[in-house]
Amino acid sequence: MSENLGDKDLESLGYEHVQRILNHQRIKQDTQRFRKDQPRLLRAAIVCAFVIILAVYALLPASKIAAIQVTGNSVLPASYIEELGGLSTKKLFYTSFPSLISYKVRQNPIVSDCKVSLLSGNVVKVAVTEKKVLGYRYTDSAQVVLADGSTAPLMSQYLDLIANVPLIIGFDADEDTQKLARAMQDVKPEIISQMAEIDKYSLSYDASTVRVLMRTGGYFYASYDSFYKVNYYFDVYANMSDRSLCVVGTDWGNIVNTQVCPWNQTSDDYWTDSNGNVITNSSGDKAIKHYYTDENGNDALDANGNKIPIPIDENGDEVVDGDFLAHYAAGEYSTGTYVPSEGSQQDTDTAG
Repeated sequence: MSENLGDKDLESLGYEHVQRILNHQRIKQDTQRFRKDQPRLLRAAIVCAFVIILAVYALLPASKIAAIQVTGNSVLPASYIEELGGLSTKKLFYTSFPSLISYKVRQNPIVSDCKVSLLSGNVVKVAVTEKKVLGYRYTDSAQVVLADGSTAPLMSQYLDLIANVPLIIGFDADEDTQKLARAMQDVKPEIISQMAEIDKYSLSYDASTVRVLMRTGGYFYASYDSFYKVNYYFDVYANMSDRSLCVVGTDWGNIVNTQVCPWNQTSDDYWTDSNGNVITNSSGDKAIKHYYTDENGNDALDANGNKIPIPIDENGDEVVDGDFLAHYAAGEYSTGTYVPSEGSQQDTDTAG
């Protein structure tokens, strides 16, 4: 019944007129929807345009990092620092955030500071400050020993550093590591690079001696307090005629001399009394006979070509001539003991 009424209505209104009304209504609705969605469509268009521009820019060679400059590194390879910072020439220059790169690099325990700069020409500069490396050792795992007494794992990325620092044997306890770090505080990096091994060596008169095997094959030893004198090792070594001797950093003055290495000493190198008994010093240890050296680090010889011993007092303790070189040059040790020349006065610090 309703369908018949609908047909009559349509016929009465006219088909074309109804279509115009319906079309007008649809256009009005579409216009309203467009105006409502216009801000969202505009934002979408802007985002699409930005993405397209960024994609095109990313494809251009000029968008990439052109070069990476790493400065200040001597232990860590530049390639490893780049890896730490997540840098490569395949990455976009303007997505390299200096603070983030710096943070990543500073996570390595050998790095004490890192500053990153973006330079013209799409260059990224990474300036690192490394901690001083004293050597490496093997405990439960391979470790690097640093100047502040701390340790860090020895990574495969910088395994080559073992060619430039010594192997540290012993000093495993934290206290011993700290003592060694303090002793090496003033040792120059270029001297450290010439050391092959560092270990403890207990002398009869000093149980806290540090022994160094140099890459020359020679030995240096000293106490913790005088260990810095290893800086003068090559000054003495270059003039040594007998390189089987050890270079010794003494505990008095600024003296570095040569002596028979303790492990090569025989009973003839101890002071004896008139009955041939070995003299002991005030510490109860055997009094080792040490000898003066000349300005070149060689044995100082008397007029008969004999080595000049450093004398001992009644307690078996050495009494060193603080002005030995001057007295020796003046010929006042020609007899093997100090004999002041006429008109001179014996130094109060000198043993006859």
